[in-house]
Amino acid sequence: MEITNNINVYYLLLLVALGGIILVGFYILNNYVIPLINDRIKLADRWMKAQLIVWIAFSVILFIELLRVNAVITLSLVLVGILTGWKFWSNVFAGVIIKLSGQVKEGETIALNDLAGSVKSLGFAQSVVINNDGERVNIPNSMLRSSVIRHVRKKSNIELYTFSVHSGVNETVDSLRETALSCPYISANQTIDVKRVKDQEFSVKTSIIDSAFIDQIEMYFKKVCR
Repeated sequence: MEITNNINVYYLLLLVALGGIILVGFYILNNYVIPLINDRIKLADRWMKAQLIVWIAFSVILFIELLRVNAVITLSLVLVGILTGWKFWSNVFAGVIIKLSGQVKEGETIALNDLAGSVKSLGFAQSVVINNDGERVNIPNSMLRSSVIRHVRKKSNIELYTFSVHSGVNETVDSLRETALSCPYISANQTIDVKRVKDQEFSVKTSIIDSAFIDQIEMYFKKVCR
C-alpha cells in the first residue's frame, strides 16, 4: 500500500511539473509565436478553445490523481473551496461556457441591460467592456452568461488605405484594378485608385473592410502579382 501511494505521489509531482511546462509553453506561443502568424485573427478563436480544452483535460487528470492519493482530503478541500467561493466559481464556469460556445467574442459590440459597448477582453471570472463613453466596465461572467445580449452591428468599418504593390513586367493599371476587385478583403463597391509609381511599382488606394485585414491584403498582392 505504501509503495502504491509513493507511486501516486511521484506521478502527482510529475503532473504538477507538466502543468508548469504547459503554462510556460502557452506563454511562449501566445507572446512570441502567434503574433507572427498572418492569419492570427482567424486562428484566435480556435486557439483559445484549444488552450481551454487542454487545461480542462489537465485539471481532470490532476483531480483523479489527487483522489487516488487521498480521496477524503481531496473531496473535503474541493467541497470547502466550492462552498466558500461559490460566487467566484460560478463566474469561472460561466466564463468557460462563454468561451467554448462563442456566445460573446472579443471585439464585438454588445448591449445588455443598460450597458452598451465593445468587448475588450473575456476573462475566466469577469469580462471587460468599454462603453460608449470610453469607460471600462467589469462584468461578472455569470451575469454576462445569463443576461439577454444584443449583438450590435457597426454601420461601417470601411477605411481607406494605400498599398504599395510590386508586380510583373506585363502588369497594367487596369489589370491591377481587376486584381484588387477580386480580393475578398477589399470593398468592391468603393472606388479603387491605381497609379503607376515606377515601371513595376504601383500604388493602390482602396477601401478595406477592416484595418485588421491589412496583412492579408498585402499577402494577397504579393501572391497574385508576381
